[in-house]
Amino acid sequence: MINTKTCIVEYPIQAISPAFIQLINECSLDFNIRCRNNIPSIIRTFECFLQITDQKLNSSTLRKPKFAKLCIQYVGAMYDPDLFDIKIGRKYDLLIVFIKLIKSLALRLKAFPFPQLKITKNKITDDVFKCINAFKKIKLNEDNLWIWRGWPCENKNQATSWPNLFPLYDRFGKHFTESFYKACKDYMRGRAGTRIPCIRSLINFIASYPEPLKVEDFNCPEFMGAFWRKFLKFYIITEFDDGNGMKISTITARWRHHFKFFVETYLNESEYFSKPWGEFPLPPAKNLIGSNSNVTVNGNGELVKTKLLTDIPLNVSDEEALKLLFKQIQTDVDIATEWATWQVNDVWERYQSSLSISLNGQIITKGNLTGVNNGNRWLTDRANPHHLDNAARTLFERNHLLTPEALLIMPRPLTQTAKSLGMPMTGTFLPHCILLISNHPVITSSFLENLELFDKHGRLTGFVESDGNYKLVGVKKRRGSRLAQQIVILNEITTKVVKQIIELSSHIREYLKQSNDDNWRYLLLTCTQGFTYPTRINKLSSETHCKERRLNNINSLKNTSDLSLNDRKKYIEKFNLSSLRASAAVLIYLKTQCIEDFSIALGHATVKPFLIKRYLPEPILAFFQERWIRIFQTAIIVESLKESELLFEASGFKSIDQLDAFFKEHALKLPPSERGNIDTVNEFKSASNHIYFGVNSIILTLMISLQKAVEQATRSIHAKANYWAELTKYLVSYIELNESHRPDLRNYLDEARRLSNPLIMQELIYD
Repeated sequence: MINTKTCIVEYPIQAISPAFIQLINECSLDFNIRCRNNIPSIIRTFECFLQITDQKLNSSTLRKPKFAKLCIQYVGAMYDPDLFDIKIGRKYDLLIVFIKLIKSLALRLKAFPFPQLKITKNKITDDVFKCINAFKKIKLNEDNLWIWRGWPCENKNQATSWPNLFPLYDRFGKHFTESFYKACKDYMRGRAGTRIPCIRSLINFIASYPEPLKVEDFNCPEFMGAFWRKFLKFYIITEFDDGNGMKISTITARWRHHFKFFVETYLNESEYFSKPWGEFPLPPAKNLIGSNSNVTVNGNGELVKTKLLTDIPLNVSDEEALKLLFKQIQTDVDIATEWATWQVNDVWERYQSSLSISLNGQIITKGNLTGVNNGNRWLTDRANPHHLDNAARTLFERNHLLTPEALLIMPRPLTQTAKSLGMPMTGTFLPHCILLISNHPVITSSFLENLELFDKHGRLTGFVESDGNYKLVGVKKRRGSRLAQQIVILNEITTKVVKQIIELSSHIREYLKQSNDDNWRYLLLTCTQGFTYPTRINKLSSETHCKERRLNNINSLKNTSDLSLNDRKKYIEKFNLSSLRASAAVLIYLKTQCIEDFSIALGHATVKPFLIKRYLPEPILAFFQERWIRIFQTAIIVESLKESELLFEASGFKSIDQLDAFFKEHALKLPPSERGNIDTVNEFKSASNHIYFGVNSIILTLMISLQKAVEQATRSIHAKANYWAELTKYLVSYIELNESHRPDLRNYLDEARRLSNPLIMQELIYD
């Protein structure tokens, strides 16, 4: 069958004259936007029909009886079940616009009138059957039909890609293209990826090759050596696009690690391509260190790390680092989890309500219209207070309904009904995935997309209970076959989330099982717009990247966030599950400061100390890993020797101004009323009773009380409270490690622990 979405969008228009295309575009200006959006698909399918039937269409054809015959045959081609891979509802929508277009042309140009045909959305009428028969009588051009069917390549997960090989066919013919296509198919068959690396660039390079080029040239080793070198240059220049395209590191990796393998293992083994003399050309390998990855320029012209939900500037002061580390990253994750929790509860309430009201509903069957206020018409009428009761009872009795039947027995619009009943539509399970990943950053999108809930024997293996805990058992393919299996121990929240996913999808799961569709075994299923055939969710990224979903997410976010519309747009534009996962893992690192915990949180098979640099820039890491030590070590010395003549020698500063600047720069902040008034040593000393830092028992008591209050907090903590609580942990550890050198400090610490009371800090620590 001909896939109109992917395989024919780039084919040249040859059967329809440019003048006729211009007439179509002019007429469509009078249509509404929805009709105009269908015009490209109509032109493509009409062009396909004309090419496979060896016919042409120009302006003069409009005024001849032949035009009416063409229209009838085109309608027949559209409804032929073996030609176009288009759903019947979509065919109807296209043909309604096509008829409207032809009628408009007839009025403008006195074209031959379009024949009267009865076309309905839900079934094939007698008129349509006649059109199909008219089309069936035409002898088709098999070569053109072969071209328009495209070149589908299925990977080992049954996902299909459609490389456009038409430029090869146009230059070298069918046999060469078939050989090239076989290499592509063989490559994809053993891969999990959905694209053949560099293939579009290679086809464009061959199609636009400026010198004479024959099929036999590809079998010449001498020619192929020069050919691949020229293509490498072409590939780098076009893909880099003066800095507007791919990164050089990405271009290099795709060529060295993927394209080279495709050429040497598959293309060189095909009929027409030979191995080049010498080595296959390779761009220089350049390992990108973590600190240089995920870096881009934001709207303010600043270099920022973009791995997280929060953009982290590469150059920050300690004040900015404080805000980013202890506030913004957590806030951005909280926005996502609060939003997701609201959506999860919302769909669950709708589903539970539909189960409840279904008990009072009446099963609707086709063909029982008996009057204005009886039968299906009244049972599905939204004026009927029980219309949803009836819809729920009917749906749960049948498990699932497809659009043609749903249009007859369900309240319209169908999408509204599907949402009210809590059906698992597009976007329904995104919030569930948000909660799973934010609680367990070891989980990736791919893990969820490929999680088999049941094995091939129907046994529940992907969600199991053991030792009182529920676990997800799936596969993380990037870990390699030996370590691929991944077990995620769920908490109370995420156990509930998974159970809800299973329950919400139970009806379409059963429908797929009864239809012998193996996709029933997977965790994530969807019925997209409601009453469509259920499928797996195998690309969660589309839930956050496509324009329509982003608009829906922006509107939904206002239910839980007080962000302005502009800030919601920025947040949703930045948001994806990968960034959420990275942010959740970084929060674990900020809490424990342990690279091993960070690696475990991400599910890595080995601990990689350099990995954190992919997520946080050097200044932030330096602030976090080094400046703590510099701050409290120096401050302890200064505080303990503040009455000593050895103060300046011990601290390492050359003047009291440097010491004053040090305290201000490194977050030794006073209350706002006094901040800015501390310009001398004496003033600093007189204000020291307000500083939440020191080595006497009183200051330590305040700091430990603050730390305990933060640990026991029940809501969002102020950034500075977090800062000082974290600093206290380092300071206490320092005093304990240096007990033998400073027993007086240990005495202060023991006294402070005895006197500390988190209650005195509870009113201070919250936002």
